[in-house]
Parts: sequence; structure tokens; C-alpha cells
Amino acid sequence: MEQDRHIGQQIGNYRLVEQLDCGSFGCVYRAEHLILKTRTVAIKILHAHLATQQKREGFFQEAELLEMLKHPHILPIIDVGIQDGFPYLVTEYCPQGSLHRRLKRQHPNPLPMEEAITILTQVGQALQYVHEQNVVHRDLKPENILFNTKWEALLADFGIAKMLATIGVQQGTITGTPAYMAPEQYSGIASREGDQYALGCVAYELVTGQKPFTGSGMESMMYKHLTEQPVAPRQLNPHLHVHIEQAILTAMAKERKARHADVAMFIAALRKSAQQWFEEGTTPSAWIRTLLWPTTTRAMPSMTSCAPRKRWPPLSKPSTWTPTLLLPTTTRAMPSMTSSAIRRHSLLMSKPST
Repeated sequence: MEQDRHIGQQIGNYRLVEQLDCGSFGCVYRAEHLILKTRTVAIKILHAHLATQQKREGFFQEAELLEMLKHPHILPIIDVGIQDGFPYLVTEYCPQGSLHRRLKRQHPNPLPMEEAITILTQVGQALQYVHEQNVVHRDLKPENILFNTKWEALLADFGIAKMLATIGVQQGTITGTPAYMAPEQYSGIASREGDQYALGCVAYELVTGQKPFTGSGMESMMYKHLTEQPVAPRQLNPHLHVHIEQAILTAMAKERKARHADVAMFIAALRKSAQQWFEEGTTPSAWIRTLLWPTTTRAMPSMTSCAPRKRWPPLSKPSTWTPTLLLPTTTRAMPSMTSSAIRRHSLLMSKPST
């Protein structure tokens, strides 16, 4: 097999030691520096049968985009070149693997909420930055989200990414991964909102443990993305916060204009605290009916285009969820919601503001 014959091969100053992944365009290998023995990288090599001039140009376009897109949560490029007629791309090695592998280990359960929101925040920061450079990824999926040694999420694989005109939408060929493609992407439309939809699909998978749509082929998936609504996330994960469900379903709206204004707004909606939703007009009855909050919370990284990397401790196991009631200024445990407690809360909420 093609991937086997590359093992042990020297590429530049590196020797290929292990195949990490193989896709439709090429294979990715773990490689070690010949002199600097502790330096390990990932090298992507284009498939032999795709080594045409057009495919070469597309391969180098990915390298140029990675060189241009410098962000703490985008996979860094190290080098690019051609050897024996085959182009190759050298990037940072991500020893913790992909989000796809993480989900397989967790299946059929959803990820712990803190972990899911951290991953979505980091990928969202990267995607917002990409969009600000007038680039769309077009193939956002768990396989293209990698984890470095610090368990930070890195957006990878810009092989079919596209530069946009100022209008923000561009017509082209139908391309992407069917399970994560926006309705308009099946018509060849590339847009920032299409990437947001894909991130919404990823978010759905993280918090429910399953994809929003499944099908046997391209036509089946297209029909579902175009016409069907996904099962409400809270039906699959009753512990899910209502505002997170709403944020995800908005990102996955069928019409582009019905989605969040941008990815930054999507991530802000995911991270919005219960207190903020309360202050914006959520009724006490809605709180009692919908909110199931963890006993502890932790602040997430700031949502800036070029936020510095933050070191997070190893990801924890799912926490135990207990109901709580959030008052305007305090958070207190709510072992049980008795009728008298509800009455007291209603009286407190109905007090006229000064």
C-alpha cells in the first residue's frame, strides 16, 4: 500500500516513522528530525495519483493559507516543499489526536460541558479570525480539530478553504463533508455562515453524543440538512442548559440570515451565563422549568481574535449535575423546589425595580 512504502522514508531533514491519518487528498505521518532527535512534526504528503499540476497548486494553496493565518488555535505550518515530484507539508505535531478520536472514546455519551465549551470557544476564536481574513474553511468537522500537548484545540486542514470576495458569499463546486455541510453548501455556496453551521453541527455532537443527521449517502444527507429539523439537543441530554440548546439551533438554522451574526456571537451565546439571560427577561417560571446548572463553573477565555493561549489543566471526567437556582446576585444550591420556595422566588422577582 502507498502509505506503507513511505514509512522510514526521509523527507527533507525528517524521517517518517508512523502513519497518523489518511484522507482523500493525502496521508499524514509522524516524523522525527534526523539531527534534533527530540523534534517531532507531522508531514502531509499528497497521494501519488493526485500529483497533477492542478492538485499541486491546491496543495500549495493550503500552505500559503496556513502561512497567512497565524493564530493560537490554528495548526502552525513549519515548512513546505517537493521531493521526488511529491509535494509535502510540515506542521506542528498534535500528540493528543483529533476531536474525532476524543468523541469515539466518549461514545455514546456527550463530552463534559466544561470541556465542550472550552473546545468550541477555542475553535470559534480561530474560525472568527479566519473569517476576518475573508477566508472560509468549508470542511469543519471533528477530524479537522486537533489537540496539542497542552490539550488546546487547533483548527487544521485548509485543503478546500476558499478566499471570499467582499460580499462574503461565493459560488463554486459542491465540496465538504455531508454530515456537517450547510444547506446552501449543497448548492456550491461558500460563506462564513456555512462554517458557522458546521460548527453548530460539531457543537450538537459534543453536547449530545451524536450527529444531528445521519444518512446512507450524499443525497440522503442533503435532503435532511435541507428539509428536516434535528432532534432538540435537550431531548438527548436533559442536563443541557436551555441557552446552549438555543444557541446551537440558531447556528444550525436552514436560512443563512437566521443564524448568528457571526461565529463570535455564536460563541458568546454559548458562554452566556444564566444571570445574563435572567437580566434580559427570562421569567422565573422558565428558570424553574429549564435550568439545571452544575455546582461549580469556571470562566472561559476571552473572545478576541488573537487571544493568547491559556494553559488549561487536563480535561476532567463528567461532573455530577445538581439543580440550582440563580438569584440576581447570588448562586445557591437548590436541593428541591417546593411550592413555598417557588412562591418566595416569585415574590422576590416581582419586586418593583427602583
